[in-house]
Amino acid sequence: MDGFLGEIKWFAGTFAPAYWQFCWGQLLNISEYSSLFAVIGNKYGGDGINNFALPDLRCRVPIGAGQGPGMTLRNIADKGGNEMEQLSLDQMGAHIHQISNNATTTSNLTANGSAAILCQSGTGNSDIPKDNYFAGTARGTNSYSTAATGTDVMNANVATINANIGGDVNVNVLSQCSVVGGTSPHDNMQPWLCLNLIICVEGIYPERP
Repeated sequence: MDGFLGEIKWFAGTFAPAYWQFCWGQLLNISEYSSLFAVIGNKYGGDGINNFALPDLRCRVPIGAGQGPGMTLRNIADKGGNEMEQLSLDQMGAHIHQISNNATTTSNLTANGSAAILCQSGTGNSDIPKDNYFAGTARGTNSYSTAATGTDVMNANVATINANIGGDVNVNVLSQCSVVGGTSPHDNMQPWLCLNLIICVEGIYPERP
Protein backbone atom coordinates (compact mmCIF):
# COMPACT_ATOMS: atom_id res chain seq x y z
CA MET A 1 0.00 0.00 0.00
CA ASP A 2 1.83 3.05 -1.31
CA GLY A 3 1.67 6.31 0.56
CA PHE A 4 3.58 9.51 1.14
CA LEU A 5 6.25 9.33 3.82
CA GLY A 6 4.72 10.66 7.03
CA GLU A 7 1.15 10.19 5.80
CA ILE A 8 -1.25 9.06 8.53
CA LYS A 9 -4.42 7.05 7.91
CA TRP A 10 -7.20 5.45 9.90
CA PHE A 11 -7.03 1.65 9.70
CA ALA A 12 -9.63 -0.80 11.04
CA GLY A 13 -7.27 -3.79 10.95
CA THR A 14 -5.45 -5.29 13.89
CA PHE A 15 -1.99 -5.13 12.27
CA ALA A 16 0.02 -2.45 10.52
CA PRO A 17 0.45 -3.11 6.77
CA ALA A 18 3.90 -3.38 5.21
CA TYR A 19 5.74 -0.04 5.02
CA TRP A 20 3.42 1.36 7.67
CA GLN A 21 3.60 1.41 11.46
CA PHE A 22 1.18 2.19 14.26
CA CYS A 23 1.29 5.73 15.63
CA TRP A 24 2.37 4.64 19.10
CA GLY A 25 5.24 7.05 19.73
CA GLN A 26 7.90 4.39 19.15
CA LEU A 27 11.53 5.38 18.49
CA LEU A 28 13.08 4.68 15.08
CA ASN A 29 16.75 4.80 14.11
CA ILE A 30 17.62 7.74 11.91
CA SER A 31 20.11 5.61 9.97
CA GLU A 32 17.34 3.15 9.03
CA TYR A 33 14.57 5.67 8.32
CA SER A 34 16.53 8.69 7.13
CA SER A 35 13.93 9.70 4.52
CA LEU A 36 11.09 9.72 7.06
CA PHE A 37 13.30 11.64 9.52
CA ALA A 38 13.88 14.25 6.82
CA VAL A 39 10.10 14.73 6.63
CA ILE A 40 8.98 14.78 10.29
CA GLY A 41 12.24 15.35 12.21
CA ASN A 42 12.14 14.78 15.95
CA LYS A 43 9.14 17.00 16.69
CA TYR A 44 7.39 14.04 18.30
CA GLY A 45 10.35 12.90 20.41
CA GLY A 46 13.79 11.36 20.20
CA ASP A 47 17.23 12.94 20.47
CA GLY A 48 17.38 13.95 16.80
CA ILE A 49 20.90 12.51 16.58
CA ASN A 50 20.46 8.77 16.73
CA ASN A 51 16.70 8.35 16.81
CA PHE A 52 13.34 10.05 16.41
CA ALA A 53 9.81 9.22 17.53
CA LEU A 54 6.63 8.60 15.59
CA PRO A 55 3.53 10.55 16.65
CA ASP A 56 1.81 8.92 19.63
CA LEU A 57 -1.90 8.99 18.80
CA ARG A 58 -3.02 6.33 21.27
CA CYS A 59 -6.24 7.59 22.90
CA ARG A 60 -5.84 10.95 21.14
CA VAL A 61 -7.72 12.76 18.39
CA PRO A 62 -5.65 14.74 15.86
CA ILE A 63 -6.54 18.37 15.13
CA GLY A 64 -5.32 20.71 12.42
CA ALA A 65 -2.26 22.83 13.20
CA GLY A 66 -2.49 26.62 12.94
CA GLN A 67 -4.96 29.17 14.22
CA GLY A 68 -8.51 29.25 12.91
CA PRO A 69 -10.78 32.32 13.26
CA GLY A 70 -11.54 32.85 16.92
CA MET A 71 -9.48 29.81 17.89
CA THR A 72 -6.26 29.25 19.85
CA LEU A 73 -2.97 28.83 17.99
CA ARG A 74 -1.92 25.17 17.88
CA ASN A 75 1.57 24.32 16.64
CA ILE A 76 2.43 21.02 15.04
CA ALA A 77 3.23 18.29 17.62
CA ASP A 78 1.51 20.21 20.44
CA LYS A 79 -0.48 18.04 22.84
CA GLY A 80 -3.26 18.85 25.30
CA GLY A 81 -6.56 17.86 26.83
CA ASN A 82 -7.68 15.56 29.64
CA GLU A 83 -9.99 12.56 29.77
CA MET A 84 -11.27 13.68 33.18
CA GLU A 85 -11.76 17.28 34.31
CA GLN A 86 -12.41 18.67 37.77
CA LEU A 87 -14.23 21.99 37.70
CA SER A 88 -12.86 24.99 39.56
CA LEU A 89 -15.01 27.66 41.25
CA ASP A 90 -14.56 29.99 38.27
CA GLN A 91 -15.95 27.32 35.93
CA MET A 92 -19.11 26.65 37.94
CA GLY A 93 -22.35 28.40 37.12
CA ALA A 94 -23.88 30.86 39.56
CA HIS A 95 -25.94 29.05 42.19
CA ILE A 96 -27.39 29.44 45.68
CA HIS A 97 -26.81 27.37 48.81
CA GLN A 98 -29.31 27.04 51.64
CA ILE A 99 -28.18 28.40 55.03
CA SER A 100 -29.66 27.34 58.38
CA ASN A 101 -29.46 29.87 61.23
CA ASN A 102 -29.61 29.47 65.00
CA ALA A 103 -29.76 32.84 66.80
CA THR A 104 -29.33 33.39 70.56
CA THR A 105 -29.53 36.69 72.45
CA THR A 106 -28.12 37.79 75.81
CA SER A 107 -28.78 41.12 77.51
CA ASN A 108 -27.35 43.09 80.42
CA LEU A 109 -29.67 46.04 80.98
CA THR A 110 -29.74 48.48 83.93
CA ALA A 111 -32.26 51.23 84.73
CA ASN A 112 -31.57 54.39 86.75
CA GLY A 113 -34.29 56.92 87.49
CA SER A 114 -36.13 59.15 89.93
CA ALA A 115 -39.80 59.50 90.86
CA ALA A 116 -41.65 62.73 91.83
CA ILE A 117 -44.77 62.00 93.92
CA LEU A 118 -47.61 64.55 94.30
CA CYS A 119 -49.32 64.87 97.71
CA GLN A 120 -52.40 66.57 99.12
CA SER A 121 -52.07 68.78 102.17
CA GLY A 122 -53.34 67.27 105.40
CA THR A 123 -52.61 64.30 107.54
CA GLY A 124 -53.00 60.68 106.66
CA ASN A 125 -56.05 60.12 108.87
CA SER A 126 -58.22 62.80 107.33
CA ASP A 127 -60.30 62.93 104.20
CA ILE A 128 -58.47 66.01 102.97
CA PRO A 129 -55.94 64.07 100.88
CA LYS A 130 -58.77 62.85 98.73
CA ASP A 131 -58.90 61.28 95.29
CA ASN A 132 -56.31 58.73 96.37
CA TYR A 133 -53.36 61.09 96.65
CA PHE A 134 -50.79 60.57 99.35
CA ALA A 135 -51.10 62.86 102.38
CA GLY A 136 -48.56 65.57 102.81
CA THR A 137 -48.11 64.62 106.47
CA ALA A 138 -48.30 61.07 107.72
CA ARG A 139 -50.48 60.35 110.76
CA GLY A 140 -48.97 57.44 112.57
CA THR A 141 -48.70 54.71 109.95
CA ASN A 142 -51.29 56.28 107.66
CA SER A 143 -50.22 58.18 104.58
CA TYR A 144 -53.63 58.21 102.98
CA SER A 145 -57.22 58.74 103.99
CA THR A 146 -58.91 55.77 105.61
CA ALA A 147 -62.00 56.81 103.72
CA ALA A 148 -60.52 55.35 100.56
CA THR A 149 -61.93 51.92 99.70
CA GLY A 150 -59.81 48.87 99.11
CA THR A 151 -60.61 48.94 95.42
CA ASP A 152 -59.53 52.54 94.85
CA VAL A 153 -56.27 52.93 93.01
CA MET A 154 -53.78 55.73 93.16
CA ASN A 155 -54.51 58.64 90.88
CA ALA A 156 -52.75 58.35 87.56
CA ASN A 157 -50.87 61.64 87.89
CA VAL A 158 -49.60 61.03 91.42
CA ALA A 159 -46.10 60.02 90.35
CA THR A 160 -43.83 61.14 87.54
CA ILE A 161 -40.94 58.76 86.88
CA ASN A 162 -37.86 59.62 84.83
CA ALA A 163 -35.63 56.66 84.01
CA ASN A 164 -32.62 55.90 81.82
CA ILE A 165 -32.15 52.35 80.60
CA GLY A 166 -28.77 51.24 79.28
CA GLY A 167 -26.77 48.10 78.70
CA ASP A 168 -25.67 45.66 76.06
CA VAL A 169 -27.65 43.25 73.94
CA ASN A 170 -25.62 40.55 72.20
CA VAL A 171 -27.01 38.50 69.32
CA ASN A 172 -25.09 35.41 68.26
CA VAL A 173 -26.07 33.86 64.93
CA LEU A 174 -24.70 30.43 64.06
CA SER A 175 -25.03 29.86 60.32
CA GLN A 176 -24.32 26.65 58.48
CA CYS A 177 -24.25 26.35 54.70
CA SER A 178 -25.52 23.10 53.27
CA VAL A 179 -22.89 21.07 51.44
CA VAL A 180 -23.79 19.81 47.98
CA GLY A 181 -21.84 18.06 45.27
CA GLY A 182 -18.54 16.22 45.50
CA THR A 183 -14.91 16.44 44.43
CA SER A 184 -14.95 13.80 41.70
CA PRO A 185 -13.86 14.92 38.22
CA HIS A 186 -16.35 14.54 35.39
CA ASP A 187 -15.94 12.52 32.22
CA ASN A 188 -14.70 14.83 29.46
CA MET A 189 -15.01 12.33 26.59
CA GLN A 190 -17.29 12.65 23.58
CA PRO A 191 -18.84 9.48 22.11
CA TRP A 192 -16.02 7.49 20.56
CA LEU A 193 -15.05 4.39 18.56
CA CYS A 194 -11.49 3.10 18.75
CA LEU A 195 -9.56 2.44 15.50
CA ASN A 196 -5.86 2.27 14.62
CA LEU A 197 -3.88 5.15 13.18
CA ILE A 198 -0.96 4.16 10.98
CA ILE A 199 1.88 6.20 9.49
CA CYS A 200 3.76 5.52 6.27
CA VAL A 201 7.44 4.88 7.08
CA GLU A 202 8.54 3.72 3.62
CA GLY A 203 6.91 5.24 0.57
CA ILE A 204 6.87 8.17 -1.79
CA TYR A 205 8.97 11.12 -0.70
CA PRO A 206 6.69 14.19 -0.81
CA GLU A 207 8.12 16.87 -3.06
CA ARG A 208 8.07 20.43 -1.81
CA PRO A 209 6.14 22.86 -4.02
